Amino acid sequence: MIDLDTALNVIAGIIRDREGWARTGSATADARNDGELAGLYIALAALTGNPHPDEDGGRRAFALLNSQ
Repeated sequence: MIDLDTALNVIAGIIRDREGWARTGSATADARNDGELAGLYIALAALTGNPHPDEDGGRRAFALLNSQ
């Protein structure tokens, strides 16, 4: 079974990768990437114990993970 630290690091790595993607100029592709990022942030917030996970909470958790 994967432990919590590993799960947090994997999701943070995927977020870093997705944030680095250049805007494609395609509204559909950019919206899909934005939607996937939002979902990853929400998952990160949920894994950190946020009782009402949302994108902002995930962004805060991501910032904390990257500051360590």
